[in-house]
Amino acid sequence: MGPLLYRRHSGLRWKPLDNGGRSDVVVHPSQLRTLVVNKLSSNRPVLLIGRDPPQLIVRKLGVNDSRLRLLWLSTVEHLNAVSPRDLYKLEFYVTKDVSTRKSDVILDGIEYLILESGLVPTLKFLAKVNDITLLNGSRLHLVLGDALNDREVALLRRTLGVF
Repeated sequence: MGPLLYRRHSGLRWKPLDNGGRSDVVVHPSQLRTLVVNKLSSNRPVLLIGRDPPQLIVRKLGVNDSRLRLLWLSTVEHLNAVSPRDLYKLEFYVTKDVSTRKSDVILDGIEYLILESGLVPTLKFLAKVNDITLLNGSRLHLVLGDALNDREVALLRRTLGVF
């Protein structure tokens, strides 16, 4: 059993829920390092898609492991950068990585995807990526802070099957 988000007018709150073994789909940003370290220590490859440049993520996490692959959500031309508007490219990278390495996917930057691509396309993308990871025996984890409103969080949780 792990923490999942729910909201009240007083702000972000945590409530433990049992979601059929899928209780750590949505994690708080403060749990990102722990999640990555746990995955790597249990010998699972990780594809981390984040808003920060790869060098900064490695420095923040303090993890330099060959099983950790990083994609940077950015419009900047960079070897590891993918535009947040190109959801089809993100889907391609996830599909390729999950099918070849059986990696778990951690997505940190949902708010940015919604801002750049829109809510509905992002939800469709997340539903598809969730299905791809499940079919390949992997897991999708979302790092979610408090930037989304109640409706967006509810739609996101419903799309991923986390009630």
